[in-house]
Amino acid sequence: MLLTRSQKILVGLATLWPPLYFCLFFAFIFISLSSIFVGALSGSESELPFLAPFGFLPLVFLFHILTILIIWGLIIFYIIYITKNDRIPKDKKTLWIILTIFVGVFTMPIFFYTYVWPEPEKPG
Repeated sequence: MLLTRSQKILVGLATLWPPLYFCLFFAFIFISLSSIFVGALSGSESELPFLAPFGFLPLVFLFHILTILIIWGLIIFYIIYITKNDRIPKDKKTLWIILTIFVGVFTMPIFFYTYVWPEPEKPG
């Protein structure tokens, strides 16, 4: 299964989005909660009202749903890619499939860097 360079870039960006979103989501939660906490201690409203929990909740929900759909699509893509690719050793295919299903958000970037991004060797 060969991918063009633009397809690899698209898959790479999709692969990097879930871990990036994971970090952004927890930063958002931390900043929201800390701004509410600081506001409660000072007796005033939140220092950062645009980060109040209900202000961005629909947007966070939308990003959450989109990220989940991207993860499901990536899992399907990587399982198909693993099974159809001859560059992956046969004894490691099952391991990669299991890792993709259970901890895919963290293993997909590693798999992408190891097996998808490098160009296949040209037959001699």
